[in-house]
Amino acid sequence: MAYFKINNNDYSQYVSKLIVDTKHKYTARENASGTLMVKYMTKKRNVQVGIITLDDTTLSRLLTDINEGNFEKQITFLNPQTKAMETIRCIIPVNSVEYYTIQAGNTRAKAFNLVCEEL
Repeated sequence: MAYFKINNNDYSQYVSKLIVDTKHKYTARENASGTLMVKYMTKKRNVQVGIITLDDTTLSRLLTDINEGNFEKQITFLNPQTKAMETIRCIIPVNSVEYYTIQAGNTRAKAFNLVCEEL
């Protein structure tokens, strides 16, 4: 079952965790009588994805999907609240990859996390 895609490329088999945080956006101001007025604006989600140790070929394909083209990406993930696949536009502001081993014929990257911020 596919539960995490970047630009329609399925990376579900490389995912070790999938965390969906919801941030509520609102404005607040105090009126002349001292009452705090709060207005709900919207909500935005952050999707945190744990990626397992990858071989060089898979890592290269994933990094190409993350870094290629426009800074805006489209991800599809399994929403834990609705149990349905959802697609959002997001940015991936930081992606840090560290090598686990660099040997002839066996180059692997350590497990790492991606944070996708909804636009």
